[in-house]
Amino acid sequence: IQANSMGQTDVWICSDAREHDWQSRDGRWPTLREALAQFGRRVRFRLLTVAGTDQPNRSIRIDDIALRTEGDERVLTLSGKLQSDSEDGDTSNTPANTSIRMDLDGAESIVELPLDSGSGEFTDLRVPLDREQERGLGHVSLPADGNNADNTYYFVFDQPPPRKTVVVSSNEDVANVLRLAAEITPDPNIDASAEVLLPAEVPSIAWDETALLLWQAPLPVAASNAELRKRLESFLDRGGRVIFFPPANPNPKAELFGVSYSPWTDLKDDVSIATWRGEADLLGKTLAGASLPVGKLKVHRLAALSGETTPLAKLSNDEPVLVRVPTPRGGVYFCGTTPTGKDSTLSSDGVVLYVMIQRALVDGAASLANTGRLDAGTVDAELAANWKRLQGPDNSLSTEHAFTAGVYADGDRYNAINRSAGEDATDTLNESQIDDLFQGLVLERVNQTAGESNSLVDEVWRAFLILMLIAMIGEAILCLPRQSAQATSPSVGGATA
Repeated sequence: IQANSMGQTDVWICSDAREHDWQSRDGRWPTLREALAQFGRRVRFRLLTVAGTDQPNRSIRIDDIALRTEGDERVLTLSGKLQSDSEDGDTSNTPANTSIRMDLDGAESIVELPLDSGSGEFTDLRVPLDREQERGLGHVSLPADGNNADNTYYFVFDQPPPRKTVVVSSNEDVANVLRLAAEITPDPNIDASAEVLLPAEVPSIAWDETALLLWQAPLPVAASNAELRKRLESFLDRGGRVIFFPPANPNPKAELFGVSYSPWTDLKDDVSIATWRGEADLLGKTLAGASLPVGKLKVHRLAALSGETTPLAKLSNDEPVLVRVPTPRGGVYFCGTTPTGKDSTLSSDGVVLYVMIQRALVDGAASLANTGRLDAGTVDAELAANWKRLQGPDNSLSTEHAFTAGVYADGDRYNAINRSAGEDATDTLNESQIDDLFQGLVLERVNQTAGESNSLVDEVWRAFLILMLIAMIGEAILCLPRQSAQATSPSVGGATA
């Protein structure tokens, strides 16, 4: 708008009001409102909200996949969820046994899920494999329903890579807690290790072998740590994960990825964590659907965080204690306290800290594997265009690989692309919550229900119809044959020989 000196501008937003898409708690909303408020009524938002269809819908997702050896057998285990959008949880018409179709390396079969209600979590669903098979691909699918976009989920599997963590800290107590949380893996079949380094030993990090970096030291200043910053960016671009904890003496002028720590503040009373994002990310619910005991944690000291971030957990005084910085691939997290007893109860109530670190470690280790599980839209489109499609829609273009669910081969590497976990979340914003996001801006609504078109035709399609008719008439005029000059000119003189 500024670059083109635009006048009256209408911004159309078509949405089903899902919280996952709006990210109403994102710290960028206040900045966006402030930037748009300067235009006054020159910028007008028109929101077309489309309510969900009344057709029943179920979605399927694979959250965890593992290749295991049990005696003389090779077994693939799948864990995930089958979610139903049935109102009021009515499962009276749901069959006793839930069946899904599975395609494994081109061989199809019907698999029974242990879900009597037709939806819920399933854990360690066993699929026998050939003894010599070490990698493969496939997908699970449901019959057609109200939304076919969430009926199929693709997966790939291979031998798991070692999960290596590097802990950078000069505080022995902090280092020991983080090391133990990282090297004790819940799966005995996976090799996990953690290395503790002093800040001066950071140059010796084997970045190509590291999945997770836990940093409790001064943030590297740009002028003197340009090489380290470059290494960190490359590590994250590869898909690694890093969690920062505040140092003993934070420097407010030292910033990394747009985030800095303020000096330590002693909280008068033990402040608990009041709100957190439990639908996904490090503090998401377990596979069984249980919430983590985040609300039981107490914080005694806090190093406040500043910068544009996405809060994952906030204290009762509304100060963020765990945030995420948006990056193209890897995950960057900042925690406002440490696991020592004088700072918080992260160590004594260690479940949350352990789950946080293990989830970040799993995500980071995935970047070292010969397989990839990627969310649609998070891959570089130019790179994905060169991939070979192994499974997925046959009518998709190569330029759409990055946005189309399926299995693709990048050389010897298999990549499975699916919708993000947030796309399955059904939480929506009400009108008052949306109004708060556009506070001070011009917002007009056009409400619409899926399957009904009257209001939409009145608002939009009539104008399109008129424009189409005008265009067709113009095209017809341009297509009229032209008469030649000889045919239209009167003859002069007599006949010619």
